[in-house]
Amino acid sequence: MSKHYCYGSGMFGCLYDYGPHFSPDIDGAIEDLLFMFGDQLEEGEAERMASNLNSDRMHRFENPLNAGAQYCEISVQSGECPDNCD
Repeated sequence: MSKHYCYGSGMFGCLYDYGPHFSPDIDGAIEDLLFMFGDQLEEGEAERMASNLNSDRMHRFENPLNAGAQYCEISVQSGECPDNCD
C-alpha cells in the first residue's frame, strides 16, 4: 500500500496558515518545515523540531510570536501522493 505525508502549521483550533502541503517522504516534509521556519526558531530549536517531527509528527514552537504559528505537524496519508507533491 502506498503512502505520502501531509504537513502544515498554524494555530490550534484553526485551519493551517501554511499548508496543507504534501511530500512523498517524511524527510522532505521536515526539510520544508525547517526551511519555512528556520529564521524564526529559538537557538537549538531546529534540531528539537526535526526530532519531534520524526518521532511524534508534531512540534510546538517555543516562541509562537516569532514563528507566527503555535505548532506544525505531519500526518501519514494512504494512497498516492497528490500531483503537487515535491
